[in-house]
Amino acid sequence: MLDNSTSMHTSTNPDCDTLFRIRVFLATQAPGLEAAAQLLGGQRWSGRVRQLCADVSDGSLPSRACLRELKALLGLLRLESVHDLTSEEAACFAMIEPTDPRIFEICLITDRLAQFLDEYQARPPADASQT
Repeated sequence: MLDNSTSMHTSTNPDCDTLFRIRVFLATQAPGLEAAAQLLGGQRWSGRVRQLCADVSDGSLPSRACLRELKALLGLLRLESVHDLTSEEAACFAMIEPTDPRIFEICLITDRLAQFLDEYQARPPADASQT
């Protein structure tokens, strides 16, 4: 687990900076992400979000792997797999009522995750290449 003193050295360690940003994002968004993952992807996706949060919290997952997981989660939230009618995601999506108030919350959390990933990817190359 990264302590606060390690997290403060973001200008000299881009991987630490990325993990810090992911940790802060997940600390504020994890409950919504997990609920959305459960609704749209079932127990497997809910567990995947819980595992991601645990791995980020204890520092055991490299930042690239974290980002890869967040991008996969964004794909779930954006319903990228519902066209495959044999997928668990399609089955979960089919069970959601169009008037379910959780849909609005899923849209909000999807926007937050997309914005987080967009902001991370828009960082100047010099920030990402510092050692």
